[in-house]
Amino acid sequence: MKTTTGVKNPYSPATIRETWGGTASVAEASAALDISRPHGYALIAAGQFPCRTIPLGRRTKVITASLLRFLETGIPEYNGDATPPAPPALRVAS
Repeated sequence: MKTTTGVKNPYSPATIRETWGGTASVAEASAALDISRPHGYALIAAGQFPCRTIPLGRRTKVITASLLRFLETGIPEYNGDATPPAPPALRVAS
């Protein structure tokens, strides 16, 4: 995706998919969401950051796949809200 100046948007889903690894820093993910780093950390502390995060000691990482899903669909994936779908009902042969 090119901008009007001919430079790729560093935070477009296509660029993120091509250049980022499996996790990103809160600063990178916040920039992709167009919010400040402190606001990103505040949302994480409140459990309202729209992507899955992983606490790693004193650091927190954002799952890139979760960030991409949010950027592409607008549907948040909060850490506390991640209930897996129920398995399909098993049919018993009669």
